[in-house]
Amino acid sequence: MGVGKTNIEYRSKWKRNILLMNPRFLSEEESGALDSFLAYLEDLVDKPKAEYNPETILKIFPSVRLARGVEHVLLRDYYSFVSLPLEALPRADSERLLARGIDEPYKLRLVVTEKVNKTRDGFVTEEEREETLKEVASELGVNLASIEKVLWLDGEDEKILTRLTESPPRSKELLPILNFHILESILKCSTLVTLWIEGQFSGTVAKKLYWVCKKSGILCEFSREENTLRIELIGPEEVVGKKEKYGRLIAPVFFNLAAFLRESHREFRFEIELFLFSRERAFRGTEEILENILIPEESARLFRDFISEYDSNVEKRFDAEFKSERGDRKGWSLLVEPEIVVMGPTIFIPDFALSRNGETVFLEIVGFWTESYKAKKLAKLAQLKKKGMKNLILLVNNEFRKEFTEKITGFPVIYYSKRFPMHSVMETLETHFSTFEMRKTQVLSRIDVIIRELLASLRDSKTIVVNDLHKAFDCYHQGELKEIMATDSIKTRLAQEGLVFIESVGILLKSVLNDLKITICQTISQTGAPLSKIDALIRNEDLKFEDPTMLLRNMGFQVVWKALDAPRVILPEQPDPK
Repeated sequence: MGVGKTNIEYRSKWKRNILLMNPRFLSEEESGALDSFLAYLEDLVDKPKAEYNPETILKIFPSVRLARGVEHVLLRDYYSFVSLPLEALPRADSERLLARGIDEPYKLRLVVTEKVNKTRDGFVTEEEREETLKEVASELGVNLASIEKVLWLDGEDEKILTRLTESPPRSKELLPILNFHILESILKCSTLVTLWIEGQFSGTVAKKLYWVCKKSGILCEFSREENTLRIELIGPEEVVGKKEKYGRLIAPVFFNLAAFLRESHREFRFEIELFLFSRERAFRGTEEILENILIPEESARLFRDFISEYDSNVEKRFDAEFKSERGDRKGWSLLVEPEIVVMGPTIFIPDFALSRNGETVFLEIVGFWTESYKAKKLAKLAQLKKKGMKNLILLVNNEFRKEFTEKITGFPVIYYSKRFPMHSVMETLETHFSTFEMRKTQVLSRIDVIIRELLASLRDSKTIVVNDLHKAFDCYHQGELKEIMATDSIKTRLAQEGLVFIESVGILLKSVLNDLKITICQTISQTGAPLSKIDALIRNEDLKFEDPTMLLRNMGFQVVWKALDAPRVILPEQPDPK
């Protein structure tokens, strides 16, 4: 592909010790010259190459390199000089030759040579030549004219100009395609291509770019310059070999990325460092250059056809489990395509990003890696920690428990095997990346939803125990729950719904509490009742409190310990029994 590096038309000038080249691309001004050359080619279709004059195009185009570049592309992709097949002969002659196994001109030449060697001692005069060919024609049962034609059917001058497209190409359609080939030839001479992209850049695209570069045998480096992402495409350093040897690999990656950026309406600029005619040069441009260049479909589908947003089935499974309805995600949302993270020269492409109220925490899955890749990942984690990264959680395959610990990596680590411990993920998010005040604010903003969920639970059970309240109100210990339940807005809402909170006990309906108090009062005699009897009564009422003492005291009863093994419950305001 391309126009060939010797056919690149350009001008050069020095700027700050850099030899900048300004390549010449085709414009509307050249459409007339292109039409003239196309008309010339159309007149020669089905005619032998001997009638083609390679000097004609030089009279049409003012630039020799530009002319030869256009000729190179047109006679490769749109027209071609081809040898006529044997089927071009009279049908009877072609069938007889094919029946003898002669399907190529060189095979007929072998037959003639063998005939000359046997009958003429390997040499014939001009007069003997025609007689020999007549004998060969007679033996093969074909006309002499067909023998003469087939012998040199594959000769260069005998090749016939054929159009490779159904209809003649038009200059308007060819101009942007020819410009593509010009830029492609420049890229094939490149040693380094740098792109500067404005704004954010999708982590998924960055992952894909990394993967393609690695598969293509070139390197891809990222860095951040304020609000601009810098991407370098470069071949591995080699001691020997041509400096531009990796240009042919860089070119397709550049075109695919440029096509994606153009379709995404992204502003970008680029610089191509190349080695051309034994000189180091540079070509600089912006996305505006691509307006006059048509990137073919096969050179633009890399990012457009990118289907899977997951690097592995492990990531796909985690996404599905996180987004399932099992368990409370506490307002955290999962993003599968997070932005890439650039910290100086260090680039990090996390598997996921978890966000809530403007706070972002990245999550990286350490799955089934090779030993060398694990070593690189640990080095990358050390770089990130050194650069000050804090908002990262590692979800590590249990097989790597020894290599990946919080002490070694410097980041919170959660281990998984067949299933992902989502409760541990949520707990890590809350304990490492969320203060109590933040969680309290979040709870108060959702109080109506929480109260509705509590009421729904009380339809099936008379009580909501403390452990369940910790989950409902996003608390991690009794002190946090006590502080939240003392908030005026929550106390008011509980009272409005007829709910009672009892510390260390839980929440129950006020009506249930009143009925229970009446039942206990009817059970207790003047001297009280054994605590074990009252405990059994509470359990019979389907109340799930493990320790009824706090509940009884809240209702005004006294629990008197006259002996370690015989505590008794006394009615409110009743004197201690003697």
